[in-house]
Amino acid sequence: RQQRAEHFVDWMLSQPAAQRLDRLVQNLKPQLAEQFEDQYINNPPGDYEITARYTPSTPENWKGVLVSAPFRIRVIDAGDFFDVMKAKVAAGAGNRPQP
Repeated sequence: RQQRAEHFVDWMLSQPAAQRLDRLVQNLKPQLAEQFEDQYINNPPGDYEITARYTPSTPENWKGVLVSAPFRIRVIDAGDFFDVMKAKVAAGAGNRPQP
């Protein structure tokens, strides 16, 4: 994950708008990669059923447990998280006038 996040930050810094901020951002590169690593999502495609549970941290107020109804989701293969982000940035850049 760390390596994928670092490659994404390198790619961001290679974009024209980022080049103007390159010197400023270069010192923040490890922190940026860490931030993107935390956001990295790459769930295997498939059908999932999710149930949420809540147990209060203050049992003196209430001793029960809340359980949600099951929720079914389907994860589809839409590409790697960072590849999708790059495509979105590229699509948005094509719609903006260049300074």
